[in-house]
Amino acid sequence: MPDKIGIGNILWVKGAIVKTIKAKPVDYAEKAAPKDFSKMSSQEFIRAIAPYAQASQEATGVPASVTIAQAILETGWGKYAHRIPNNFFGMKGTGPAGSVVVTTREYEEGRFVVKKQRFRKYHNIEESFADHARLIVNRFPHAMKHRDNPDRFAEALIEKKEPKYATGPDYAKSLKRLMKQYDLYKYDR
Repeated sequence: MPDKIGIGNILWVKGAIVKTIKAKPVDYAEKAAPKDFSKMSSQEFIRAIAPYAQASQEATGVPASVTIAQAILETGWGKYAHRIPNNFFGMKGTGPAGSVVVTTREYEEGRFVVKKQRFRKYHNIEESFADHARLIVNRFPHAMKHRDNPDRFAEALIEKKEPKYATGPDYAKSLKRLMKQYDLYKYDR
């Protein structure tokens, strides 16, 4: 049995089948290869990743608007997507394609510090979105209680001391600003 989740595959969360993801993601052969994310406008980037976020929401309930906003923040509108292969969410550790050490800024004890950290690498965008969904569902059940309210969901990702999705004190505010400014709520199902 597979232990991964992905678009077009069976979704597994904690060893249980949750739902089959049904989505038709962007055909990068026609639209833009992942290496071209850095050349996309903000609207092109949103349109390119929205089908993956919507498939994730359909399978898990994680709001597509939040997922899109997180990908925007974590990749700088795709401009830094090449630094960590197919890691659209700044997820640390080792992924299915290994890992890469990157210099990053983390917020610790009231200030930003620069450090080198290991980030997950993925073979493709589907693996990144699936792993993100699995992480949110499994580590942030308090956020999942707010899946019908994307703003509250974003706040819940950082309101507890542990686990927190991000260390930046304005992370939830930034997500909400992006969701509002680019009307990302329209991608929620």
